[in-house]
Amino acid sequence: MRKFRVKVDGKEYIVEVAEEGAQSVTKVTEGETEVREEQKQAPATHIGAPSEGNVTAPIAGKILKILTREGERVEEGKVLFVLEAMKMENEIYAPKTGTVKKIYVKEGENVEESQPLCDIV
Repeated sequence: MRKFRVKVDGKEYIVEVAEEGAQSVTKVTEGETEVREEQKQAPATHIGAPSEGNVTAPIAGKILKILTREGERVEEGKVLFVLEAMKMENEIYAPKTGTVKKIYVKEGENVEESQPLCDIV
């Protein structure tokens, strides 16, 4: 399961996305209140999804913060980057526990969807 913290019009939401076979389940909560849950067929490919420790930008935007460094050991779920897209700050989490091998971006840099941000081994 992957969690994202999203701010919209000053309100903070937690978005949880889990894949169960061919289904993906998205749950949105505001504070402790569930706002929406939806199920749909998972797409054939997940643009921006990490594979084998490669962390990529889920959407085009600007890297506001880099919260890790090369050689750092990180736990699954640790926030690695803050990406601003469409006036929203999106936290990008470590997909697995490991060591940050290489960081490909700098703070203030604009990135494209699916662009590599770092590798975790």
